[in-house]
Amino acid sequence: MNPAPLSLPPALEEWRQWLSLFPPELGLSMGQLLLRLHPLVGKLKAAATPNRDALTGVGNIVRRGSYDRLLMTEWLFADAEPDEFLRRAASNELLFLGPEPDIRLRSQLCLALFDAGPLQLGECRLAHMALFIILTRRAHEAGAEFKWGILQQPGVLHDSNGKEGIQKLLAAKTLVSPTESHLQAWNKAIDDITVNCDCWQISSPAPGSVKKATALVSINVDLLKNSLRLQMSAASNRKDIELELPEAGHSVRLLREPFRRFDLLGHIADADARPSDKHSPRLSPGGGWVAIAQQDKRLKIYHVPNSPRAAPGKPRTVNIPTLGQIISFDLFGKNPAYFILNEEDLFFVGFPKQYFYQERVSISLPDPTSFKPPTDADRMLTSYFLPGKVAGTNRSRVLAVDTEQRLVCWTFGNTKSWNPVSGDSTTPEFSVLAEKVLGTEYLDKKFIFGTSTETGILIHRWYAHEETPVLMEKLAYSGTRLLFGDQSSWNNKKAGLLALQLSYTEWLISREGSNHKIEVVDAAQVVGVVRYHETEQAEYGLVVLHKDRKTIFFKSLRGLHVLHKSPQPILHISMDALCGKLAWVVEATLELHVCSLYEQRPLLRVSAEKVHHAQ
Repeated sequence: MNPAPLSLPPALEEWRQWLSLFPPELGLSMGQLLLRLHPLVGKLKAAATPNRDALTGVGNIVRRGSYDRLLMTEWLFADAEPDEFLRRAASNELLFLGPEPDIRLRSQLCLALFDAGPLQLGECRLAHMALFIILTRRAHEAGAEFKWGILQQPGVLHDSNGKEGIQKLLAAKTLVSPTESHLQAWNKAIDDITVNCDCWQISSPAPGSVKKATALVSINVDLLKNSLRLQMSAASNRKDIELELPEAGHSVRLLREPFRRFDLLGHIADADARPSDKHSPRLSPGGGWVAIAQQDKRLKIYHVPNSPRAAPGKPRTVNIPTLGQIISFDLFGKNPAYFILNEEDLFFVGFPKQYFYQERVSISLPDPTSFKPPTDADRMLTSYFLPGKVAGTNRSRVLAVDTEQRLVCWTFGNTKSWNPVSGDSTTPEFSVLAEKVLGTEYLDKKFIFGTSTETGILIHRWYAHEETPVLMEKLAYSGTRLLFGDQSSWNNKKAGLLALQLSYTEWLISREGSNHKIEVVDAAQVVGVVRYHETEQAEYGLVVLHKDRKTIFFKSLRGLHVLHKSPQPILHISMDALCGKLAWVVEATLELHVCSLYEQRPLLRVSAEKVHHAQ
């Protein structure tokens, strides 16, 4: 897929051809260096000419010159309006023919000599790159040729520019500083050049200079600031410059991998994808995989890297079982597991084989007064799987919250002795654990849920090895929805970070007994609760999808921080509380995005070549 056109501010438009070589974020950083240095370099001027009569033709109309080149219209003023003529002359308003210098006297070659020694490694190479771009463009605009070389390699000139030239320049590194013999060898090499030459030497202040250098740029790193100190000497002019460097991450990438686009690394153009617009993407615990239902009864499962610098693996395509209505599905790594309803039977399909005797287990549907599955085919239940041992016996628990807010559990006994063929322990134990369940989550090997009672909100946790859930905390509030986050804040005895919806726009954030309230924008969708640590001090707040359906932001007591912006409205969004990854699908294209809270670049982006919206 071709990258989108680079968006540049007006001041950088003239550099588009060069900045388009870089990833967008690096292009803007390099652009700031160009804007700072370009005015100091100036245009490529004509070579000094001892013969003023060598001027040929008319090149322009100017306000200064000898009166033998005064325009004829100005002489008319002298005859008709002498006073006006004198006024115009005193105000420098008279117009003259500007002579065109002989093309043979122009600088026909711009030569740049770079110091690749140890004193110019690291940040100094950023100034080398910027000057390389400026001098190349400057020469081409003047119709001159641009060549460059390395001070430690006398006589070796390169005519490569663009991406290839920058890569060669960055690759030219040596542990030897320029010596007097290097400079003398360059003096001899430049003497052999027969055309007029504009020579620039870019180096540390330590070495001398090439005799025919028309400009000398010395570069030092300011150890106390994130900047470089440049001294630019040309003719009798000398300029001292402090050049502010890009942020550390961008500087490192410009020096190591200046042209590698991480924004495209996680992109997959899946010609076979036909994503459904009815279901949210589902992240596996830990966010290593994401699944999205397709319109043709298939499931697409994509690997999600942990960094934008890593490429995603090959996606999987899984046929959804056709045993009946899918009422829930989860991911265990890259493998899906389903609840399937078929009239009076309930199937458990795809659960890990080390905990289930068969790939597919069929049981009778519980009594409707104990378990009420969804009747809408587009609605999915929230379900969880707790494998483990209780008192030395293998126990596997499958939990789900039904449409009546009941938390139910199927407990499968010792799977080694459980054999449906022989009839031993064929029916798992079914139980209703809680009513009026407001929220559930699986954090750090423990299942957490909260229920609403007449006296407040009860928070329970349940480890796989425990017989029954354990009460952790009671909140003296009433609410309609619970969210859990920041697994490091939860321990065996005390509840950690949670968010309770008190009203349509008011939320309570609770952590270790400390409570505060947050108001969210009307009609906004709260996605999760997190401990956000990208600011100076860690904050606790909500991840929210704005009512415009395009902006995802973090809201805390200190204010609002934008996390991600989508160019198109977001149709469905989900979040994994364990790792803080977000997955969403946009409306128009049904494109899938997966991002982390702390990284602007997507970890994964999946686009379908053809979009088919379900009717």
